[in-house]
Amino acid sequence: MKKVLLSLIAAFFVCSIAASAFAAEMRAQGMLKAVNAAKGTVVFCPKNTNKNMTLKATAAMMKGYKPGDHVILTYENGAVKMVRRMITKVPVGC
Repeated sequence: MKKVLLSLIAAFFVCSIAASAFAAEMRAQGMLKAVNAAKGTVVFCPKNTNKNMTLKATAAMMKGYKPGDHVILTYENGAVKMVRRMITKVPVGC
């Protein structure tokens, strides 16, 4: 019985570590393609890609940003955590 319990605890521990690794914050540079405050979404094209990402963002967070702005986004689980305007424009493949 102890071996089964220890095995279950070990499996739970490994799964919890793996889950936290997948939920890590990501940071990307790129260009805003669309900002929709009513829906609470932004469409973002990361630098050197042709792929658009639709992310959730609050209207307050995206105030003052418009399509075409070059930004650095920090996001997690499809939601924007932080946005910063870039000083220089980067080449974007979109």
